[in-house]
Amino acid sequence: MLAGLVAAFWAEISVAAILVGLFATAIFGFSAYSIWRGLSTLRWTSTQGKVLESKVVRSLMASEDKGPKYEPSVQYEYSVAGKEYKGSQIALVQALRFTRGRAEDIARQYREGSRVTVYYDPKDPSSSVLQRGMTTFAPFVGLLAGVFLFMVAYRLL
Repeated sequence: MLAGLVAAFWAEISVAAILVGLFATAIFGFSAYSIWRGLSTLRWTSTQGKVLESKVVRSLMASEDKGPKYEPSVQYEYSVAGKEYKGSQIALVQALRFTRGRAEDIARQYREGSRVTVYYDPKDPSSSVLQRGMTTFAPFVGLLAGVFLFMVAYRLL
């Protein structure tokens, strides 16, 4: 009897519903992980560091039809318990591409040679950022898209 119920259940499930459900799971999971990771930096320890290099680079992910996009690129050094580290992450969860002016504004906050507060993961001091938390709302959009796709998959059943 149980085998018959299972067979009847799977006979009703469409391939489209399964594919949409898997896609929804991937989007939802990646977005939730990004939010968790970004918010986890709020508990990271701080230390002082020094900016080694600060510049703006053209994004390799730019879409030429919408014009070029740019990224701030910052290299910094810091030490934890006498060990030297180098980092390049401004934030763990941030927008990937900017207009040239916006990228320059961000890079200008971190002038070469300036002292900066560096936040590092106490469990892994080589993992660091200059800005804690999240600097973009994109993962929240991903969560909503995941929920929407779950609803679509449910309707396809």
